[in-house]
Amino acid sequence: MLDSFAVRALLISFAYSVCGLALVACQAALPVRLENETFDILEEVRVAMGAPALFEAREGLTLRGVREMETASGATSRPISVSCKPTGSFLLSIGGEVGASTRGFDGSDVWTRDTRGVVRRLGLGSRGAVLLDGQLRTFLWLRPGSEERIIEVVEGDSTDQRIALDVSHPTDPIAARVWIDRATMRLDSFEMNRLGRTRTVRFDDWSQENGLWLPLLVTELLDGELRHVDRFGARSAGTPSTFSAPRPTLPDDTIFEGRLDRPVTLPTRVDSGGRFYVNAAIGEGQSGWFLLDTGFGSHAIAEGHAARFGMMPLGTATLAGVGGAKASAWQMAGRVTVGPAAMLNQRFATLEGQFLTDRAGFDVHGVLGAPLFERLGVVLDERSGNASLFQPFRFRPRGVDWYPVAQDGSAPCIQGSVTSGRSRTPGLWLRLDTGSDDSVTVSRWAVDTYSLIDRTRPLRPTSLRGLFGELQGWRVRLGALEFCGVRQRDLDATLLREESDGPLADPWIGGNLGMGALRGRRVIIDLAHGQIAVSGSGS
Repeated sequence: MLDSFAVRALLISFAYSVCGLALVACQAALPVRLENETFDILEEVRVAMGAPALFEAREGLTLRGVREMETASGATSRPISVSCKPTGSFLLSIGGEVGASTRGFDGSDVWTRDTRGVVRRLGLGSRGAVLLDGQLRTFLWLRPGSEERIIEVVEGDSTDQRIALDVSHPTDPIAARVWIDRATMRLDSFEMNRLGRTRTVRFDDWSQENGLWLPLLVTELLDGELRHVDRFGARSAGTPSTFSAPRPTLPDDTIFEGRLDRPVTLPTRVDSGGRFYVNAAIGEGQSGWFLLDTGFGSHAIAEGHAARFGMMPLGTATLAGVGGAKASAWQMAGRVTVGPAAMLNQRFATLEGQFLTDRAGFDVHGVLGAPLFERLGVVLDERSGNASLFQPFRFRPRGVDWYPVAQDGSAPCIQGSVTSGRSRTPGLWLRLDTGSDDSVTVSRWAVDTYSLIDRTRPLRPTSLRGLFGELQGWRVRLGALEFCGVRQRDLDATLLREESDGPLADPWIGGNLGMGALRGRRVIIDLAHGQIAVSGSGS
């Protein structure tokens, strides 16, 4: 990322919002844990919602309407449809037949497909957030199939007007606060918190048809500010033929010069921290040096350079990372050319350029982040100091050992373990962060959970500075770091000693794996196929 551990663009507009259809669960035994009081309340909710009507339509239901929101260019509206089956699957589509964004759950996989054609099979925290959000919006949280939920009445927060319920999972940290209107016993709203931000979803304008009540107005807020309003009208029986994720393909905004059957080496620089920079042309030929950063959720341009590259203002943005969040702005670049590949109509966030330049030791114009890695295969060879690109569906290297990548939103994560003193963690999910010069930065919760502070070895206080603030940590000598078939002994690492609202507070992720762990190695990143390969002896 953009600092010693975890800065990335919080594109948490919760583009993961899933549907506004209000369905209810069956009267059969539910796979949820309920106290007697809670059970009685949920039975009242089922009756108030008209539960039998749902199961008369076993083929599922679809609602259609429009999503209204304010953008930099004014108010806009887009078609929205949501489909749901009582067996637990759901599907949301925003936009027309061409360029729609979709997301859903097919009973096994939680996935998204954006307007450019990038498909993500979600894992870790993003999977839990999208799944619970979808189940709450469709009321499938009352019967979530094999996903067991714990539902509890919160007496202290309940009022004469509303009943408060906590909905959680025994093994997944994601949770929500659900509010039931006492007068109608229908869902009033719910709240979910993640990475220091609160989403609130409100249900209004209820309508009954054939015994089933549906909210025709669904409003979403982020940290108290309105994000969008969904207005539903047409309702029909039946759903799409499948709820499964589309097959991954090359996004329609990416073009190549010829068939790239093997990696093509780019003009590359490597700084003293092991981070890679490539020369990229923006617009009509102006070029600059850009950091390759898997940990940054968007592209970024250094302040003052947007006009030079002919970018067009697009609206406001909020970036978050170490120490907090910062207001920013979006800029649109018509074409970004990196070696033999071109990405069209790419969005860049503006950020402080001097920070990037000071770390690199030469002028850095911006960042090429997650959108590049989701479109192109990337090879980083620290031994030769070269970065290469390949076309994911043309080049399949042989003779390498592949390891799976879990996609937490835009962040690729791999499994690893850390040994400190006599303590060794089980498998931890670590964000692959090519914008970090650290070997591994371990989250505070993992440090405490696995007792990684080894008092027999020196602990050196360190301050980790990013674009938006600082976090305090200990610089320590680890006994070992293991990941992707690699085992490194006696290497320096950072253990956090304070909490953060940013990505390193994520309870699914044990920390960040940076370029310090990849010295002397060749790394092949192939996110199109959800895999990574690491070779070389290290240094």
